[in-house]
Amino acid sequence: MLRALGLILCLLIPLAAVDLLNPEQVTADTSIGVLLATTGSAAIPEEVDERALKRLYPDWWGARGDARGLAAKQLLAEGLRSKRDEQRYGLLAQSLSLAADARQLGACLDAATALAKHFDRDAVLDLLRSELPSLRDPGAQALALLDDPLNPTANGVVGSHLALSERRYAEAAVYWLLCDDPALVALAEADTGTDALAAAEAWDRYGEDIRKRDERAVAWARALEAYQHAIPDLDGARLRQAEDRRLTLLGAVPASWVDLEWDAITAEEWDALRATTVSVAAKTKPTDCRIRLAEGQQLRVVPHPSDTWTWEGRYWQTAHTVTWRGQRTLLSMGGPHALGELTVLLSKDGPRQSVGLVTGPAQVHLAPFISYDEAVGKGTIRAKLIPVE
Repeated sequence: MLRALGLILCLLIPLAAVDLLNPEQVTADTSIGVLLATTGSAAIPEEVDERALKRLYPDWWGARGDARGLAAKQLLAEGLRSKRDEQRYGLLAQSLSLAADARQLGACLDAATALAKHFDRDAVLDLLRSELPSLRDPGAQALALLDDPLNPTANGVVGSHLALSERRYAEAAVYWLLCDDPALVALAEADTGTDALAAAEAWDRYGEDIRKRDERAVAWARALEAYQHAIPDLDGARLRQAEDRRLTLLGAVPASWVDLEWDAITAEEWDALRATTVSVAAKTKPTDCRIRLAEGQQLRVVPHPSDTWTWEGRYWQTAHTVTWRGQRTLLSMGGPHALGELTVLLSKDGPRQSVGLVTGPAQVHLAPFISYDEAVGKGTIRAKLIPVE
């Protein structure tokens, strides 16, 4: 009865991408449904020159440990750009293999779908079936969905893995809509609905009920995202409650999962962020953050918005107190940085850039921009160092 009522309500509250009254459409919207509906025609290459591909992509091809997930994404992107069948197949097949080793089901399905759009689908499905057992139970349930996309138990397991292990929330919700767990169905309906506050509260409650700390943080990250979408449309007590909960959740999830207006971050938000903090003293010697970024790796440097330091010297006759943004003077007019601005050095003596997104290769240092040696500074500005996934 409750399930039937829920379906009736769906007529009144349209979902973003699915029609719950049409299971075939919902099935087609799952990533496995998309894969099964994909019909490439090119033959699988008889030979792939793996040695040549290893030489072209040495860092990604043989990636190990945590690097395998990122390598799978990079090889997927390269494979999609390739115009030669042998190279395209080799890159996408290796992407699939690395994703399976990293136990990233969503990335496996991404690579398989990319393959199936160009190459014979049945051969691609055989390749996928050979890799999925590496993912243990989620892989076994994905295998079941390749044979029966409406299998309710398998849809629940695959959806939960995509949500809690890979943070592919929207993708997970479509699987949950086809599962036999009423709580997950209700969560999926909230997530795909039009009421952002209802979605936030649903994910918040779901996180409260999860015992594993890491998985709880994943659920709360989705709740945080939904609260941020809801807040602009709220007022009064509901607004205050949502803002308070949002600040609490900011400290409950890794900062690398958070999306904020970084250039306009508040002191409260900065204080709540869960990330490594570095204190930079007002001196010209750079502060070594002890973080080395490999090619393509990224880091976000977020200074505290209201920390200050004070500078005086030949070009400042009196002491000037500034935030991390520094102060424009005649000396710095037209240049890339203001005097006293907190900046990033890509090595101890290397090129300088503004704070924000830093892309490797780099040995990250932080230092104030002072264009003369006679300046004397006092104070400290703190910065959060947030890895970008």
